[in-house]
Amino acid sequence: MDTLTRVVCDQLFEKGDKHGNGKFSYKLEDVSNVSIIHYKETVPKEDRKDMTPDVCFNFCRTIPSMVFFGLIHGRDCYCEPFHHRIAGDSSSCDEVCEGAHGKMCGGMKKSSIFEMHMCSDTVKELSSSKGRAFVTVNWGERTGSSLVTLANGMQKQAEKYQSSFGKVGDLVVSDLMQATKVWAGKLVHAGENASKLAKSLQGYVADADRMKRIDISDFGAVTSAEKLIKRMYTDGAVTKKTTQHAWDLMKLANRGLGGWGRDVQYYPIMYFVDQAHLNTPTTCGGVWDEKTIYGVSPDECASACDRQTVKPECVGFSFYEGGLCFLFSKFKSVTYYTKCDVESSKPESVPEPPVIDFKDGTKIEDNLKGEKEGTKEARFTNVGEYDGKALDIVITSEGDPVTADLDLETWFGNINLLPGAKADLKFTFQDHKTKSPVVLPEFTMAFFRLRRRQMVVPW
Repeated sequence: MDTLTRVVCDQLFEKGDKHGNGKFSYKLEDVSNVSIIHYKETVPKEDRKDMTPDVCFNFCRTIPSMVFFGLIHGRDCYCEPFHHRIAGDSSSCDEVCEGAHGKMCGGMKKSSIFEMHMCSDTVKELSSSKGRAFVTVNWGERTGSSLVTLANGMQKQAEKYQSSFGKVGDLVVSDLMQATKVWAGKLVHAGENASKLAKSLQGYVADADRMKRIDISDFGAVTSAEKLIKRMYTDGAVTKKTTQHAWDLMKLANRGLGGWGRDVQYYPIMYFVDQAHLNTPTTCGGVWDEKTIYGVSPDECASACDRQTVKPECVGFSFYEGGLCFLFSKFKSVTYYTKCDVESSKPESVPEPPVIDFKDGTKIEDNLKGEKEGTKEARFTNVGEYDGKALDIVITSEGDPVTADLDLETWFGNINLLPGAKADLKFTFQDHKTKSPVVLPEFTMAFFRLRRRQMVVPW
């Protein structure tokens, strides 16, 4: 609040109250036809605050067309569009404010008049708050959506194995899968909460975008902007906390992702039981952390076990095709199936999710930034294999031209976003030979990542 203070006998206080207790002394109808507005006659008694200059300012700034506010008697506040000084006595403003004993709020006959000026940093703060909220929205939406997708895949696989092993009476596996479904439900709940809060915060971002050209002389508009800034701050903090929780759960649910070369140090459990059945399909039970890992390979499952440094310590793991991984601190039971080979022992034929990498891939087309005529896309060939088909990946820009550099560097396909750049990308898989679309129920893109020069969301 910027103010210019005058100590005067104020004509509007004496003769300009058209609606309140001073209406019988009103004399300005034929002159300017304006009226002052009293705080105590406008604000309900239960909502009133002990008077200070700030309280009066925050009230008067919300009243249209008011430029000045006055304080008198140490407790009375009023707003006026202008003020007119009249002759008075020699008294001064020595009435202490009832809400701030170190400040004066007029005198018994004279008013402390303040001219209101709005601080010019409101627009800047609104823009900054919107930017911070946008980053939080982006993070919340991506994390929430990714976690729900992961949890749904985990739930689907658990249901399959629970049904299959339940039919042969393997209660240990059925219990593992039931616990996995409970864990997946917690992940879905956390992901949905993050997405919901991000969506709500997005509404405030949209409101801020509509207010970006507010008139700082319009006190009502500025007050609305400040309320919006406060909402974005408080709701943004809650959204960050909720998204961080979802992010932490997602890291738990895909521990070991990207690890390799670890499974060679682990032996099949039958090595310690009966080596005659070393390659016989088995299931295990025991003490585990009840936080199933999903979307990993056996190598990555082994890597997760190696990294388990907190109690319970991991001494071994159980892996189910389709990406389910269980870390055990103690094995208590093992069931092996002697009357079926490896293939027939599978509860259902679940194709191994392809790993998309760029080790052997070749970039054959790059018009992602739309510098040439035609579709804005980049194409890489032979980036993976699924169901006997070599895969190509086509990256298409569906929005504005991408301000990015797309290049193939050894194992990594890098999209480097410059500060302020936007990238609305769609990934499509195609059969390398026929160029027809290939639908992948799930996949792990282990060696394709966004490397941001300006961090937008944690990755």
